[in-house]
Amino acid sequence: MFVIKLFVFCFLVKKFQFQYKYDDYDSTNFLQEKCEFEPECIFPMGFITSATVKYYPMNCSRVCADIQIEQHCDLSVEQLTYLFRNLKHIVGSLSITNTMFTTAKFLAGVESIECDYWDIAIMKNPRMVEVGMTSWSSVTCAYVVIAENQQLKHTNLTNLKTFNLHELSNATKFDLQLYELGPKFCISVEDVEYYTYIDHFDVVTLYANYCEPIYNPNDNLCNVKLRSTLEGCTRVFGDLAIGPYYDVATLKSVEIIFGSLIINGTNFEIIDFFLNLKYIIQLGIRERGNVENAPVIVVENNKNLVDFSIPSLKKIRSSTMNAVVFKKNNEKFMADPKICFGIKMALNITHFYTPTFDGRVCSK
Repeated sequence: MFVIKLFVFCFLVKKFQFQYKYDDYDSTNFLQEKCEFEPECIFPMGFITSATVKYYPMNCSRVCADIQIEQHCDLSVEQLTYLFRNLKHIVGSLSITNTMFTTAKFLAGVESIECDYWDIAIMKNPRMVEVGMTSWSSVTCAYVVIAENQQLKHTNLTNLKTFNLHELSNATKFDLQLYELGPKFCISVEDVEYYTYIDHFDVVTLYANYCEPIYNPNDNLCNVKLRSTLEGCTRVFGDLAIGPYYDVATLKSVEIIFGSLIINGTNFEIIDFFLNLKYIIQLGIRERGNVENAPVIVVENNKNLVDFSIPSLKKIRSSTMNAVVFKKNNEKFMADPKICFGIKMALNITHFYTPTFDGRVCSK
């Protein structure tokens, strides 16, 4: 039987709290252990101001510190650039919050960050248009939060490719949180694809739009609006809508969809033609309080449907918990709870993306 679905927002509230903090912990011992053989490279103050910079170890390329550049920082970008001119590796954490900086390029030389009990937050900088840490390539943390920077256009973190969970975290997924950024902010298909392929990377909290891709005839990325057929395409950009006359034989090679999958008004009895589809990653800017937008899979008005599967599917992502929607299909198909559970298993859905059938979910 089915029960009416009640959306509980505790999960999202938890997600968007400042998870980069572990309030009850003192990181002093961690920093001392990590810089045991370089005690002169410990910066215990953490806060960067004109009063504390004299204690900062400017000659160290590896600094153990919880670096906090916040509203009380009275140094210019030029002064910070000079201060951090030798810095390559941060052991501790990084917080850039409530500043008036337009960029964090004063940390452009930083190559890696290894977290302690705290994580990384770049938040509430109303004039920031880019992060600009162009050398940053490796992070060992649980969370990186880039949020509430209302003018941000792009992160400019082109080299950040290595994501590890740090030893002090009980998290099972690395969480990059992007939300409440500027209206012009976008993230590239290539970055999202890279994140998607990492098993321990959580793409749930990427609240952003896709940048318009640059198409190369040799990379098999196809725009659904620009192609008359998707035959031979492995990567599809845009919402893929399949109607009653769609030639589904052309979809055998599709492996990833950067958008939604919509199957509407067909005569199919069995939908199982996505033999190689592994990922469906729908992005979008989540509006406050609105969880009804942008389902990642919509199957509706298919009156003959008796079975549905995407056998190779590994991961989906949507801007809403109501992410997999079945509506107005075959009555027997919609009423059988075994089908509901079977589809949940067939879609490899283990997160909170429970499929809905005419607004209802599988009962326990």
